[in-house]
Amino acid sequence: MKRSITIIIIIIVIIILTILFIPVFTQFTISNGETGDVVFCDSPEKYERFYISFIHSANRTPVYEYYKTTGKKIIAYKTTFYSYGAGMPDGSDNPDAEFSFKNGQVQIDNINKELDEFTVLVGTCADHTLHVGNESFKLEEYIEPQHPATFSIKKVSIYTISRRFIL
Repeated sequence: MKRSITIIIIIIVIIILTILFIPVFTQFTISNGETGDVVFCDSPEKYERFYISFIHSANRTPVYEYYKTTGKKIIAYKTTFYSYGAGMPDGSDNPDAEFSFKNGQVQIDNINKELDEFTVLVGTCADHTLHVGNESFKLEEYIEPQHPATFSIKKVSIYTISRRFIL
């Protein structure tokens, strides 16, 4: 009798652990690019369109990179910035890109670069910020500056989702 209760308890614990730690829920995530640990997750529907802003390290002007999601893909579709500097796109890798000047900014539309994930190196003074709807999230609150933040849409566990509300 005592042995069967022990076996039942072990089975229940295994089932609970399996339910908690098996990745089954699709989420928009930000992970530590070095460790793979998910530091932020949310409903992917909320991130159908979002953008990341930062201050360019060389020319010290704002840059805005726009993304949309479809299924498990993230699509970079537009960027705007005030002046060219090191690392700024020039459109040479995308013949369909459309350049224009609006409100004193260079705007590149029709980028349409499909990504499984992308990584941003969180800067020390770049003020990398994720914007979605009326909300903004400073990346340095989730990833230490000078470390990579990886954005993706992937399956996560109940435990990973619950950490967002606990931490």
